[in-house]
Amino acid sequence: MQNSLSLSLSVEEIHTAYNSEYTIPTVTEAFCVHKASAQLPGLYRKSSLFTLFQDLIRYGKTKQKLNRAEWLRVFDVPKRWFWHFYAISVFWNVFLLLLSINFIYQLQSYPSWLTGMLKILTGVPSFDGQAPQLATVLVQLLLCVHSLRRLLECLFVSVFSDGVMHLVQYLFGLGYYIVLGLTVLCSDQMAKGPGTLLSQLDWIHVAGFVLFIAASLLQHQSTVLLAGLRKGKS
Repeated sequence: MQNSLSLSLSVEEIHTAYNSEYTIPTVTEAFCVHKASAQLPGLYRKSSLFTLFQDLIRYGKTKQKLNRAEWLRVFDVPKRWFWHFYAISVFWNVFLLLLSINFIYQLQSYPSWLTGMLKILTGVPSFDGQAPQLATVLVQLLLCVHSLRRLLECLFVSVFSDGVMHLVQYLFGLGYYIVLGLTVLCSDQMAKGPGTLLSQLDWIHVAGFVLFIAASLLQHQSTVLLAGLRKGKS
């Protein structure tokens, strides 16, 4: 029974990691703080502040052993809502990709609200109006493909438990994919290259595309495998 529970927890943790790549830096930092807090006096670990912190960083089955106050459950949202992140990412990044394509072929600059946001994020005082680079458009395209694949996997492949995550984690995930699309455009503003799209094509673009396809296939196979392990488990 104990081995079965351990296996279930392990599958839960791995499955969650595959469905939350946006949280890797944050989870790593939170894990380090969590380990450090374990060395603190027992009195502190029983405090409301410690419980609040643990409730904030844990999700899924890792919350089950946490003795939480009832009011903290108000901030719980279903972990199966992971698909919301990828749905937002698909619509937002496809929209940005269409703006880039329109910029290249119709010579219509980005909307003023978008250029304003890019200026704030990059610190560049002025926007020179040069069309996006090939590398930027390629990254935007691959980001859209990745988000669509993950959305379909969440809806039709992944097997989610009845676990929950904190509302803050949920909002962070939504904001992550919005900011991610903007950072792609920010890198384009910071490093402009001359010439048409085809003239910018280099072997590194082809190598990156091939690596993306291979990594996507591997992740999809792993997702299918993990989903198979989750079937029949609570």
